[in-house]
Amino acid sequence: MLKISLLTILSAALGFLALLSGGQAELYSIEIGWSVSAEKTIVTLDPVFVITTTLRWAYGYCLGDVIFIDRQVDEFGEEDRGRVLLHELRHVEQFRALGLFVYPAQLILPIEPTHVNWSDQSVELSEMWCPQPQMPESWNFLSYEYIRK
Repeated sequence: MLKISLLTILSAALGFLALLSGGQAELYSIEIGWSVSAEKTIVTLDPVFVITTTLRWAYGYCLGDVIFIDRQVDEFGEEDRGRVLLHELRHVEQFRALGLFVYPAQLILPIEPTHVNWSDQSVELSEMWCPQPQMPESWNFLSYEYIRK
C-alpha cells in the first residue's frame, strides 16, 4: 500500500505554487530506505527539493522535504546561500523525526536558534534541536508497505 501523508501533500502543493509563480526547483538529494521483517516490507523515498523563489518575509523556509530560498540570498553569494541551506536542512531532519508535530514542538524544543551568527554558523546549528540518529523517522515523503499474509 502506497502511503502519502498530509505533510507530503502540503509541501508538494506549496512547491507547485512557488513554481507557478516563477520559482526554480532543483533536486538537492534523494534517499531511499527499506525495512524488511517477517511480517512486512517497507520502502521509503525522501527527496529534498530546493526552490528558489521570492519569499519577502524570510531568507529560507522549510516544509517537509521542500526548502524555499529567497532569490535575494543568491545575490548575497554562494557562501550565504550555503548557510541558509544548512539551516533549512536541519529543519528537514526535524520534519522527518516529528512530521507536522514540528510546529507544536516549538513550544518545548529549540526548533529555531536563539542567536543567528552569519560569521559562525556552528553556534546557530548547535542551538537548533537535532534528532538523534537512533530516533525513528515519523514521516517520509512517500512510503510503500507490503504486508505478508
